[in-house]
Amino acid sequence: MSKNIELVTINLDRPRILRFGHLALKTLKAITGKTLTQVQDTLANLDPDEIELFMYCGLLSDAKSNGEQLTIERVSELLDGAENYMVIIEKMSTAIARSFGADGDDLKNMKAIEKQ
Repeated sequence: MSKNIELVTINLDRPRILRFGHLALKTLKAITGKTLTQVQDTLANLDPDEIELFMYCGLLSDAKSNGEQLTIERVSELLDGAENYMVIIEKMSTAIARSFGADGDDLKNMKAIEKQ
């Protein structure tokens, strides 16, 4: 997967790139214990703590590119500055789907295989 994943920008304290590349997904799995297929299942029923963790992982690349040390606590503060909560959820869902292809078909195919 290249760095050329179609990027999602979310306006928080500044415009930030939300990206779920390989490292972000590995970090998400390490923090939550969720497989890639469980990530997709979870998107429909996220609670605020899970949203914070997902966003932390998705914002890590942007923070690194800007020389910032991002913490989960800092993400909580950043999310408080979002336009509204629906924007957070929409941007996060879009970024995750784009990491698996524009419409998330690869993830749907993985779920189908896992059920067999």
